[in-house]
Amino acid sequence: MHIDKFWMPRKRAVQAIIDSGRAFARDAEALKRQFIDHGLPETFIDDLNRAVHDVERAMLDQSVSRGSRAAAIAGFNDTLNEALTLLERFEVSATVFIAAHFVDRKQEFFWDELERILLSPGRLPPRIRIVVASGTFELDLQEIADYPETEQRRYRHWSVLEQKAPTPRQSLYRNFCCFVRDLTPCEREDALSQLRAWASTPADARDSHRTLTSPEVRQLQDGGLIEIGAHTLTHPVLSRLRADEQRLEIAGSREKLEAIVSRPVHSFSYPFGSPDDYTEDTARIVREAGFECACSNFCRRVSSKTHRFHLPRMLVRDWNGREFEERLTACFRA
Repeated sequence: MHIDKFWMPRKRAVQAIIDSGRAFARDAEALKRQFIDHGLPETFIDDLNRAVHDVERAMLDQSVSRGSRAAAIAGFNDTLNEALTLLERFEVSATVFIAAHFVDRKQEFFWDELERILLSPGRLPPRIRIVVASGTFELDLQEIADYPETEQRRYRHWSVLEQKAPTPRQSLYRNFCCFVRDLTPCEREDALSQLRAWASTPADARDSHRTLTSPEVRQLQDGGLIEIGAHTLTHPVLSRLRADEQRLEIAGSREKLEAIVSRPVHSFSYPFGSPDDYTEDTARIVREAGFECACSNFCRRVSSKTHRFHLPRMLVRDWNGREFEERLTACFRA
């Protein structure tokens, strides 16, 4: 069975068809001999599995070629508590990309933990020195050891992507983010552990910033609007890893997520996602791992000619409606 085009009146209905087809094929496998005895061809179950796959493939084709309403989201607790409600209200489908190692760990990603430690009001020790195998980060904080609550409130919407840092604390945050970002997963955890000890700060994650649990991941996909995608195991800069390390991160994330959601994981997103953060070898490894597409993190329009393993993805910050519209319009005009 081959499907060239597939029109989706509602993604929920299509997903129900796919789930039913999968369930029937799975149950029918045990009764394969009885089906053959009643005149069905021996290839019946394989043909059914291929048909289900063709429907899913057609859904992706339509999404790319027709520009249907879709979003790509990283997997945090607020994805479940806030984003899902909005997606359901406006019937917008989305792929939630999840770094599989962090599922059930209830911790914050490093950029959020650094914000909690370095950009919360209060006093930090006067000197910081963090040592890992590949380098050292050290700084005398001096007058910036104190961070007043007035400044914290004033600059709480500051983003690391902004060109200027409004205070030395934001400069400290940016510099330490750059240091931690390029570390290997083991070095990164070592650096964060040293930072927590230096600041006398526990590793407890804020509920609003923590990663998802396995039941929450399954809850996301159960409504039919959400596809679960892979985002490596530990969110490293893939271009800085050896090929075998990249394979472990990429294939391992798919394997772990499929065990959680009990269905195939087809989509992948490169951590950080700039052209410097992954290579053509990375894209090849993603394809060899069984994925059907991969998202980057640079803003471009999507067309039927867009490479499936270099799909653009627009990074959205905490913008108001007008700024979001302006940036989205600029992206479509690029």
